[in-house]
This record gives sequence, structure tokens and C-alpha cells, in this order.
Amino acid sequence: MRIAVLAHGAFPGRAKTAIGLLRDPKVRQDDERLERLVGVLARSTDRLQSFVRDFLELAKIEEQKVTIARKPLDLEEIVDEVIENQGVLAEDKGLELTVEPWSDFSIEGDDFVVRTGVRNLVNNAIKYTDEGSVTISVDHDVDSFRIRVCDTGAGLTEEEQRQVFQEFGRIQRMAGMKGTGLGLALVKKLVEESDGRVWVESEGEGRGSTFTIELPRKFGEPGAERTRVEAGASG
Repeated sequence: MRIAVLAHGAFPGRAKTAIGLLRDPKVRQDDERLERLVGVLARSTDRLQSFVRDFLELAKIEEQKVTIARKPLDLEEIVDEVIENQGVLAEDKGLELTVEPWSDFSIEGDDFVVRTGVRNLVNNAIKYTDEGSVTISVDHDVDSFRIRVCDTGAGLTEEEQRQVFQEFGRIQRMAGMKGTGLGLALVKKLVEESDGRVWVESEGEGRGSTFTIELPRKFGEPGAERTRVEAGASG
């Protein structure tokens, strides 16, 4: 089963096409076309790294080999880093990527869980939003905190909302969008392993979506060191 799933996303078809074209001497002499093909290969490599990272993380969670650590976290630093890394993608699409200010509060938990959650939700929002904005907001109460990512993008029907956190749960009408199909599934499993929950709200197709992560203000094992697979940079 897992081998079949890995084969599903192992190497994008466009990359195979690009490699085939690069074998043509005439193509290699066309600088403009050559540059485009190199770009295709670079993006495909990034996607493959993301796929392998997410795939291995999911496998570890399912095999109960993941330790969720508890350490003091700087949520503002985590969000700022995600904004910096994802800002270029938003700018390329002409989107406004913003963070609503929030009152400071303390949290303890696993940096990887929170960082992966915010990064994947923001990346997903940018991917499925063609115009408008993506907004991150945070709130908290005595026991828990919530991170919301709201977009003005494609929106989701009720059926699609039930599918979106499944592995390879990409929506059929958005089949042309690029992604590993594992990012939201990974977020769900990491958050649930941390005694939290994640959900999506949308008024329907074309009406945008709001994804919310809710976690305890203290989660994970105190003093534990989380072991995880390192499989390349995020994409």
C-alpha cells in the first residue's frame, strides 16, 4: 500500500517530459526554452522533496514512532518566518499576505508541529487563491490557542470539506493545482497527536475558506527530544 502511494507522487509527469526534451540537441541550443525547462525541473525537485518529507512524517505517525516534545515556543517568530518564506509565492500571484496583531501569551509545545501547521495552511491558501488576500489571525483562552488562515480563494463545498484532510484529498475541480496531496493530512495527524484539532469552514465554491488549528497552550512531553525525518527544505 505505502509503496503504491509513494509511486503516486514520486516524480511529476512534467519533469519527465522536461528531461526528455533536454535530450534534444536543438532544445539545448534554445536558451529561452532551456531556461523554462530548468525551471520545471527545479519546481519538480522542490515538490518531490516536500512529498518525501510529508510521506515519511505520515508513516512515522502511523507507526507511532513520533515523539511530540514540549518546550517554550515563540509563536510570533514562527509566524514571521512562515510569512517571510511564503511571501514570495503570494507576491508572485499578486495576493496580500497579512497577519492580524494579537495580544502576547505563552505557549509550550513542539516547534515542528506548530511551524508545519502554519506553513502548510498558508501555502495551501496561497495555492488555491487567485486574487485577493490570505490573512493569519491568532486568539487564545486560558487553556488553548487557535491559529486561523483565511483566504478569498476557491472555497469548498460541504463534501469537499470532508475530503480535504484525507491523504491525496485534493479536490477534483482543482486537479490542475500543484501540490503533494499530503500537506493537510500531515497537519491533521500532527495536530491530533498533540491533543488538538484542525478544521475548515467555507460558504461554498468561490467563497474562500478559513482553516483553523486549535492546540493546548501546553502540549507534548516535557524534556523530550522529538525525532523526525529530515527530507529537504519545505516547499
